[in-house]
Amino acid sequence: SKVGASGLWQIMRYTGRPYMMINNAIDKRNHPMEATRLAAKLLRQNYELLQSWPLAITGYNHGPNGVLRLTKTNKTRELSELVLD
Repeated sequence: SKVGASGLWQIMRYTGRPYMMINNAIDKRNHPMEATRLAAKLLRQNYELLQSWPLAITGYNHGPNGVLRLTKTNKTRELSELVLD
């Protein structure tokens, strides 16, 4: 992508680096199985933080902390209400 996401799950470089997916010699974001394992791990972490699958999936693309902040600001965890704002 033009912002640096790569692979099937469009993982950003800074997201993959802590999981040892990326170094100077290799970039596993483009390996379907490795990237899928990381995407599943990230979605699970998002769910644990946000306690909602719709919010966890939204957090995958928009950042889980930003989604959490939005739920607190708007005092709702309903994605349909957050999208309207």
